[in-house]
Amino acid sequence: MLCTALFGAPRMVRPYSDEIMNQFALENLSMEDMEEAANDGDPSAMEQLAMAYLNGDDEVDENPEKAYYWFVKLAETGDDQAMFNVGLFTAKGFGTDRDFAKAAEWMQKAADEGDEDAEACAAESRKLAE
Repeated sequence: MLCTALFGAPRMVRPYSDEIMNQFALENLSMEDMEEAANDGDPSAMEQLAMAYLNGDDEVDENPEKAYYWFVKLAETGDDQAMFNVGLFTAKGFGTDRDFAKAAEWMQKAADEGDEDAEACAAESRKLAE
C-alpha cells in the first residue's frame, strides 16, 4: 500500500496491497472453497480454517480437532507461530492427545524458526515429559 510520508515522499508500508487482496479474497470464500484452497497448499487458507475451527464462526462450530489438524498442516509449511500453537495444543491435550515430549518437539521447531517464546516452552515441556 502506498503512503505519503512527511514532505510528500512515497513510502511502502505493510500490509502490502497484494496481502490485503489475498486476505479479502479468502474472507469471502465459502468454507468448502477455503478447504479446497488449504488442501491445495495455501497457507493463508490453512490459517483461516484453523482459526475458524478454534473460535467458531458463522459457518462452523468450534472444533478443536479440526483446528489442530489445520495448525499442523500450516506448521508443516514452516510457519513458526503454527508450530508454537501445535506445541501448545499438544501440551494441553486440546484437539489431540496430551503428549509433552511431542509438544517439546514442536516448540523446539518453533524456536529454531525464530519464535522468541518457544525455547522456554520447549524446555518446560521436556521437563514435564520426564
